[in-house]
Amino acid sequence: MTVINIHSQTEVSIQADHDTVFEYLLDTQKTVSHYPTVERLEQLQDNQWLWRLREINAKGFSHQIVYGVEYSNDPASGQILWQPLPGLGNSQIHGAFQLKSLGQHTQVHLEVRGALDIPVPRLLKSMAKPFVEREFESQVHTFANNLRVAISN
Repeated sequence: MTVINIHSQTEVSIQADHDTVFEYLLDTQKTVSHYPTVERLEQLQDNQWLWRLREINAKGFSHQIVYGVEYSNDPASGQILWQPLPGLGNSQIHGAFQLKSLGQHTQVHLEVRGALDIPVPRLLKSMAKPFVEREFESQVHTFANNLRVAISN
């Protein structure tokens, strides 16, 4: 197994007021449904969820990323955060939505960091790392854009 650290951040401008965007993002099931590779989301407890992403298949390699997170939010600062639940799945992911009101628009900054435990030999890590990083970056940007479209309508 090899641990690959990932980090991605992006910003989108959503044509909706701050409160509308914040309330939408608080609905975890609705929000996560816009993540491009989510296979299933399971509620564990209040604000605790287990994410299962679709299996990645590339060049004879396959792997499914599974991780647990706990969400928290602070309406006063416009933040929605998620932290890893230790011992759940094969990856540790944390991140945040940071909202900034721009009148009738809302700027949403999305940042995601994590450590993915990928079953590749150490010798192949140098080849796997760029592929995993590109795939993750693409997924996060697609997710943000999907949210922009869904909330703006």
